Amino acid sequence: MNENYTFSITKVDKIINMLPKDKMDKIPQSVRNFFDNNAKKEMLENMYIPSNLLEDNLEDSTLKFLKVIDYYINDNNKRKL
Repeated sequence: MNENYTFSITKVDKIINMLPKDKMDKIPQSVRNFFDNNAKKEMLENMYIPSNLLEDNLEDSTLKFLKVIDYYINDNNKRKL
């Protein structure tokens, strides 16, 4: 897998695991499994996710993955992050 995608998947996996349970439960298990199974575990431990995440310059691939998560969290209403 492309190293940029791996990094983005790992970042999104970290974000998913930071969500409140009610939000996380809206994401299908198969989607959560995809991120969990493809994240680099050694990166997760040292990865810092800032509270001003959206002000950060996120990679395009990270933004694309977050849009998928946003779709489920917001009851399938398509909204911009």
